[in-house]
Amino acid sequence: MVVPNIAGNIYPVATKGYIPSSKDEQPKRVRIGPLILGVRNLKDPDKGAPNPTRIRWRQGNVVNEYETPGDRPKTECTIDDGLWNLTVEFNTQQKIYLDVVRNMKAGPYMVETYFNTCCMRIIDKTVDQVKGTKDRNQTVTLVLKEANDA
Repeated sequence: MVVPNIAGNIYPVATKGYIPSSKDEQPKRVRIGPLILGVRNLKDPDKGAPNPTRIRWRQGNVVNEYETPGDRPKTECTIDDGLWNLTVEFNTQQKIYLDVVRNMKAGPYMVETYFNTCCMRIIDKTVDQVKGTKDRNQTVTLVLKEANDA
């Protein structure tokens, strides 16, 4: 199946968990230190690497707001290059990936995705088993923050 992009070029639709920006582009593996995510084998979940179901980058800036009598509030940006935050979510049925996540400490780890690459620390790890699924079907959520050690 193919769809046109906004420039009018025709590219194949992502079928392996990534969106190509050109017809020749290979998928970008998501790496978080020792954890390497890839292309999930849907026919046999015990083979292949789990593919992220969600990758969310967020960067906040610090903007202070000051009340002024009889006028609209004034704003002042005190930090205009805030730290990056990342949430990565993936499903796995393979114990080897759960063991890697279980053994990962705060870091720092080099994190690579299609959007950004930077050094980050793990803030939170969550492993969920949804009611009604097999015991080995786990949803892993990793929350990371950019490491900015001075």
